[in-house]
Amino acid sequence: MLKVNRIIQLSMLILFSSLFTHRAWSETSPYLDSKTTLKDAYAKLEIQDYEEAVQIFNSLISNTEKSSASYFGRAKARQGLGDNEGALKDYNSAFELDPKNVKALSNRALIKAAAGDVKAAIADLNKAIAIDPNFDHAYSNRGVARGALGDLKGALADFNKAISINEKFAIAWLNRGIAREMNGDLRGACEDWRKAASLGQNDAAGWLKAQCR
Repeated sequence: MLKVNRIIQLSMLILFSSLFTHRAWSETSPYLDSKTTLKDAYAKLEIQDYEEAVQIFNSLISNTEKSSASYFGRAKARQGLGDNEGALKDYNSAFELDPKNVKALSNRALIKAAAGDVKAAIADLNKAIAIDPNFDHAYSNRGVARGALGDLKGALADFNKAISINEKFAIAWLNRGIAREMNGDLRGACEDWRKAASLGQNDAAGWLKAQCR
């Protein structure tokens, strides 16, 4: 077996600007004018301009846009800047404002898992799945968390479910392959890594080269 960390591809989510409509604001600031909208803020997220995204979200939230979408966006920007504590607070606010925001739950779980609180991460993912049983990323991320706790059977079940929902979910194929390899099924692992590679998952090539003939 490769002496590396396994099941590590935590699938991060970003809500892009297409999910939001334009809205004009009357207040002005260095980052907010009458034409600045949530769509503009999310556009900054999409190009990974996290610092300016945070400033725009700050302005929107300080003025009139205290919505789940604005807190979620600022959380993503803060996460991109390495401010996990601030991101966690914003994900909490996003979920409080919209108890059906499963993406906020899923991303909050990733932060908790990265901080070592894997059980709390699983609790968030369980909640997300209860809200939306077809949320593929929640199953994939719960599979990651279960794998981290040594529950390979549970991890495989979650990766299977994620793939059944979304057959083009490359990270789920990659991680199921890793779980299979850890479970002694190298043939099945290689099949999954080939599928992941065909879907554009670059890390799969390394596993194929090292483990498969």
